[in-house]
Amino acid sequence: GTPDEAPAARGARRSAAAEGRVKVGGLVEPVKGLKAALVEKLGVKIERALRKNPRLQVVNPDTELASFGGDLPTETIDEARKLIKQGYKKLDDGSFKEAIPLLRSALAALGKIVAYAKKSQLVQAQFGLALAYFQTKARPQAEQMLVRLFTWRSKVKLDLESLPKPFVLLVEAAKARVPKLPTATLDVGSVPAGAKVYLNGRFVGLTPVSLDDVPVGSHFLTLRKRGWLKGGEEVTLVASRKTSVAISLKQSPKYALLEQALARTWEDLGKPRASNAMNELKTLLMLDQVVLVRPAEPTAEGVKIDACLYDLRTLHLLKRVTVTLPAKSLKAEAFAGTLYAGV
Repeated sequence: GTPDEAPAARGARRSAAAEGRVKVGGLVEPVKGLKAALVEKLGVKIERALRKNPRLQVVNPDTELASFGGDLPTETIDEARKLIKQGYKKLDDGSFKEAIPLLRSALAALGKIVAYAKKSQLVQAQFGLALAYFQTKARPQAEQMLVRLFTWRSKVKLDLESLPKPFVLLVEAAKARVPKLPTATLDVGSVPAGAKVYLNGRFVGLTPVSLDDVPVGSHFLTLRKRGWLKGGEEVTLVASRKTSVAISLKQSPKYALLEQALARTWEDLGKPRASNAMNELKTLLMLDQVVLVRPAEPTAEGVKIDACLYDLRTLHLLKRVTVTLPAKSLKAEAFAGTLYAGV
């Protein structure tokens, strides 16, 4: 009945899947005259499209830089993972009361590092708590935790056949409550401005941004801006009130190295062999391949982009593609497929 998969099974599956996959990162040139919002949106679309290729392991440059600089909260991440594993072991053993403090501690640890916490781990901690509450006759707390979960993560894969039928009924009741929740407005700002905003893992715009019709309850905010460490927090919305959040980001101490490499990289875009500057990306971001994208100013037809796929192990240009994407949607799925066709 564990959501998605048990932590250990998930880790084993992902390790096996990651083996043999090519680590690739996508970078979009901030061309003069283009709005920053369009450049950021294009980067998000291309990253999302590349993730659909099962042979690729898409790398986020900001996360890799944080890891390179020792700024990832690795100890907290590992501690939360350990607590979730222990909590689910107690659930499997029927020691429901003992599972509660473990999963509570895991949830508290993840709450401190929202920007770096995996959403799947938050789901596991909340769902496990709901099940433990239910099995210890704390039905109100169980229902409250389920509503809290489904408010920010409406789609959770569950093996309902392995769960107690009374608990399944409670799960269905909690799911039914969520669409009826009142909504509120959430204003998100950042220092500096222009950060990408992800609400519950979904990209919703650049700061400052105002989000209407957000269901009341708890939600998870993550902010990303190139050159700055990720920031985030859990926010709770109340009916008939506007909630305003401002998050200060910390500058990445290693970003200057990437910026220098990128400045020289764009000059060499399209050359048949990767330059020394591109090779520096391999060291900084731990990449096998890189997709370098140069957009042009939008026209009535859309946004014309020139994209090059380099293999940083062989230093060869594998593919160069020029396409025009619809300006409004910037759908990049077909482009990503074209980029890797025949490679």
